[in-house]
Amino acid sequence: MREDAVASPARSWILGIDTSGAAGGLALLAVEGERLAARQLETRARGARALLPALDALLREAGVRREDLAAIGAAIGPGTFTGLRIGLSTAKGLALGLGIPLYGVPSLDALALEAWLEWRGAPEGEAPRWILAFRDARQGELFWALFAAPARPDRLPRRESEDGVDAPPKIPLPAGGPILAAGSDAPFPSAWEDARVRHAAFSTAAPAAARLAREALRRGDPPAPPGLEPRYGRLPRAMTQWGPPPGIDPGRTLA
Repeated sequence: MREDAVASPARSWILGIDTSGAAGGLALLAVEGERLAARQLETRARGARALLPALDALLREAGVRREDLAAIGAAIGPGTFTGLRIGLSTAKGLALGLGIPLYGVPSLDALALEAWLEWRGAPEGEAPRWILAFRDARQGELFWALFAAPARPDRLPRRESEDGVDAPPKIPLPAGGPILAAGSDAPFPSAWEDARVRHAAFSTAAPAAARLAREALRRGDPPAPPGLEPRYGRLPRAMTQWGPPPGIDPGRTLA
C-alpha cells in the first residue's frame, strides 16, 4: 500500500468492501462523478474463496479492471469476527498487489452515511437531525454510535459518540429533533418506539465505504498502515470461554 499512490486517468474507481454484517457487499464508485455499481453478498458468499470471484463479477458487469482501482475502503467493524477478518485481509492483499491506498472505514460510520444518502432529500421537518447507527451484537445487545445529521446535503454525518455495545433500553436517544435509526442485521428495537424515531434498514454499507474512502483520497489522508486490524467490538463467545487462537489479542474490543 504505497502512501504516494494517487488516482490517475487509468485509476478512476474506488472499491468499497463491507463484510462486517450477516450479509455483505461490494461497490465501485467513480473517483469523479457519481457512477456507482454495487453487488450484495449472501452469507455463504462472504468466504475467502467466494469474495474475489464476486469482485471479479462486479468488475466485469461495470466494465472495470482491477488495474482501474484508485483506492479501497474496507469496513473494519464492529461486526462479525469471521466476516471482518476475511474482508480486511482481502482488501489488504488487493491494495498491496495493485499498489493503491487502503482506508479502514468504521462500519457504523459507513452505515450512518448510507442512511443519510437515502434521507437527505426528505422534506423540511422530516429530515433527521440525528442518525443512530446500530448493528446486531448478539446476546440481546447492539453495537451502536450516534451521529449528527449535517446541515447541508453534501456534507457527511458528524460522529457524536464512541462505538458502544448495549442492550437497546440502555442506549440513550438524543433530545430534540427527528432521529433516523439506521440498522443492520437486527430488528428495530421496541424500546425505541418513539414518534421521533424512524427506521432505515440496510444489509450492507459498501457504497458508503467507497464514498468515505474517496473523501479520504481527495483530502490526501495517509492510507491505513499494513498492521490495520478489525474493530471486533466484542470477541465471539467461544473465545471468551476457551481463549483466542494465536495472533488474536483478547483485549482488542472497541478501538
